[in-house]
Amino acid sequence: MGTGKKGEIDVYERITDFSQLNLNALRPILPLKKFLTPPRFTTFFYKDGKYENALKEAKRKIIFGVHPCEIHALL
Repeated sequence: MGTGKKGEIDVYERITDFSQLNLNALRPILPLKKFLTPPRFTTFFYKDGKYENALKEAKRKIIFGVHPCEIHALL
């Protein structure tokens, strides 16, 4: 994943080739946090008087072209 271009707009997107990577992106239209955490997700279920974990192990991701302010927002 990295910063790419859709027309004139900078966006975070899945990069399949380094030629798609735009390291000169000023400000992507959506923040990185939108891609890393969905707007809603279930953390657990309550079933038969017991709590069950609903979270799956997250896939590892490598992200290129992230600005320091975006990294700070994730902390």
